[in-house]
Amino acid sequence: MKENRIDVAADGMLKMEFSSQKIDVFWMKRKEEYPELAREALRLLVQFTTSYLCFQDTLGHLKPRSSEGTQAEAVVGVIRRLIPTRAHEFNITVNMSKGPPGKDTFQVLKLANEDQVAITGTSGVAAAWGFHHYLKYHCLCHVSWEADQLNLPAVLPAANITVTSADRFRYYQNVCTSSYSFTWWNWTRWEREIDWMALNGINLALATVGQEAIWERVYVQLNLTSDDINNHFTGPAFLAWGRMGNIRGWAGPLSPSWHNHTLILQRRILTRMRELGIVPILPAFAGHVPRAFQNPYLIEPTEPLFRQVGNLFMEQVIAEFGTDHVYNCDTFNEMVPSSGELDYLSAVGHATFQAMIDIDPTAIWVKQSWEFLHSPFWTIKRVKSFLTSVPILANALVELSSTAEDGEIEVRISGRMLVLDLQSEQYEQYTTYSSYFGQPFIWCMLHNFGGTLGLFGSMSIINQKVFVARALPNGTLVGTGLTPEGINQNYVIYDLMTEMSWRTEPTNLTQWVSAYATRRYGEENDDSNQAWDLLKLNTVVQLYLYLAGRNPTQEMDIVHLLTSELDNSNILLWLYVIVDRQYYMFDKKMLCNLL
Repeated sequence: MKENRIDVAADGMLKMEFSSQKIDVFWMKRKEEYPELAREALRLLVQFTTSYLCFQDTLGHLKPRSSEGTQAEAVVGVIRRLIPTRAHEFNITVNMSKGPPGKDTFQVLKLANEDQVAITGTSGVAAAWGFHHYLKYHCLCHVSWEADQLNLPAVLPAANITVTSADRFRYYQNVCTSSYSFTWWNWTRWEREIDWMALNGINLALATVGQEAIWERVYVQLNLTSDDINNHFTGPAFLAWGRMGNIRGWAGPLSPSWHNHTLILQRRILTRMRELGIVPILPAFAGHVPRAFQNPYLIEPTEPLFRQVGNLFMEQVIAEFGTDHVYNCDTFNEMVPSSGELDYLSAVGHATFQAMIDIDPTAIWVKQSWEFLHSPFWTIKRVKSFLTSVPILANALVELSSTAEDGEIEVRISGRMLVLDLQSEQYEQYTTYSSYFGQPFIWCMLHNFGGTLGLFGSMSIINQKVFVARALPNGTLVGTGLTPEGINQNYVIYDLMTEMSWRTEPTNLTQWVSAYATRRYGEENDDSNQAWDLLKLNTVVQLYLYLAGRNPTQEMDIVHLLTSELDNSNILLWLYVIVDRQYYMFDKKMLCNLL
């Protein structure tokens, strides 16, 4: 085999072919000429399915489609909206070939004798991300959901940094966020949120606004009456649970003006996301239908009608909004399937995905793992049967595994389903389900339920577990994500989590929190540093804050808890953080009781 390696390395034609082809295809072509060497190369390649094949062969087409110039101009718009009087001091370039394939890279260069900061990114998102990184770590500025601190130095500091993302994707949103936080937003607020996404490197996000208007068209095609449709849709504040099939008609119906408003809004949202290089995830059919279908909950995915309705919806969605070939649906969110038979669950997964690829052959199905959590129904065998029903890649390594000899490992490389491990910071599921049996997944921090307010979060956990997940043998992690049910709360934990997408090792939390306080308040202050450090380290206080956030009306003896854990000076420091220099609203009754 050593002689074969020398021959291959010395062959100029083979070198050219190797550089121009996918690596698995190259070695498959060498099976006759160099059988032992080719087989060993493919065997080694099996160990790296996450980093190469799982992404390259199944998710590689989920990428920005706008031109480099369009993306760069969109980033300039972000900067102008954020710092209008200083925007001219930044020069933005998008160069898609700048960094390694499948990941985002940004470079920030500012020489001491030059007036402009030059930022180059492999996408609009990467360039905006680089701009935000420079604001944070060179100008000590702060951008968040609820407030900004943008006191830039008179002379912008020198910098020369290059950062590459650790994974392919940075995902954003929970299916509930649309109701807990986004329901009443106009374009101005959505524009701000999309800017925030780009500034934090988000390149994959849900885009579900306006789907009820599409469903109305589909139901009319299927001869449903206005009453049938009106009795089905929930009111705007409850749309998330209507979409998941948990309720029908609550606080409805939806007016024609609402449908028109959301269609216009969704078009603007999608246009801006695509201009910046953010890949939007559109809705697909999960099976939930009006009562007029004479079905109590949903159409069984194994019935022909499921495919018919799913196809109609996909056609209308793509006709109205275009597509980036990635779709979300969850049939059994907090519900139990009608059967636990493995063949049935496999058929359900297959039929759901088939309704997508009938219309979009390159579709990727984004699915939350939430339904598997804390559910005695979803045994390991059932989850495996469901997940592996989505087609397995017909690539070189699958061919190799199909002829595996006794004693050799059979390899199944999936990838057309992208699983959101929804609450990885507390209840990881990727270990239980063997990295989802070959399907790629995203490590997500859920953190917030119901949009409740409270200063809590697992900083030390996310500062460790993301890196552990990346290092799993035969793991299929392809990204990190934020999946809160509600936003505009406890920003510090999200600021830290967004950095896990580029960090390659845990950070020093004491130093990080101190720097966060300086950026947020615009000055270094010993009291605020001590308060934040106390909040970060004291697990009892963290537990109280978590419980208070989950149950804000619950009576709790906070005075006893604090005085038993902290001395008087520390209580005052803790109060300093609660007030948080006018950034946060707080419960006046709670504060008065403390004082």
